[in-house]
Amino acid sequence: MEAFSALDKHLTSRKVGEREAAELLLAFPLCAIEDACRARPHRGLADALEAEPYQEALYIASKFLPGNLEALVRQEATLLWLRLRWEATGRHSRSIPPHIAATLSTTELHGYAVADLRLHPPALHLDVPAEAGLLLSDPEGHRWPIAGVLIVEETSPLRLWRIYVEAPTNDGRVVNVLTMQLPPGPLDKAVAAHAAHAVPAVDWRSIWTWTLGAVLTGEPLPPSKA
Repeated sequence: MEAFSALDKHLTSRKVGEREAAELLLAFPLCAIEDACRARPHRGLADALEAEPYQEALYIASKFLPGNLEALVRQEATLLWLRLRWEATGRHSRSIPPHIAATLSTTELHGYAVADLRLHPPALHLDVPAEAGLLLSDPEGHRWPIAGVLIVEETSPLRLWRIYVEAPTNDGRVVNVLTMQLPPGPLDKAVAAHAAHAVPAVDWRSIWTWTLGAVLTGEPLPPSKA
């Protein structure tokens, strides 16, 4: 790529510092993801990450930067993809009343089927009040109240939700992205299957249950007999 060649020349001649060069190198794969998503706004995450421009930019960037660059770029690319999908579907957001938010993490999912989950639109941001009691840990183990959840649904080849959770901290924010597959069948069994493989140190089940409950409260239909 011409951009990489030009950056290499500037780095060699010291017209660009190493820190600035690293930031630029990380930006190239993200620009490729953004171009791919804007060309096809509804493409899935895996498809976007496998697109040739992204893979080429990632490969070349890895030649310049040491360490596990791919994992870092993939995380940033995933966050960018989630935001672009949300923007492409209209930036829809919903506020959950505090008195309802306080009860959603104990939503009774037995009796619901996965088919009862209807996410309209397919990307929805939920404002999470403090009353929800949801917490997210930072790398040092400190726990922070979650303030926002973004759900993006994919339906092909398998139905799944990608759930972005964000908690403000004293120095910025801590974020995480959960992938929840939604195979046909009872909803509580799908949650149990995820809980069995979740990281023990984090109460992911409460976050999943709260998010599912928030979506189900927007559905006027009665639960199915799963």
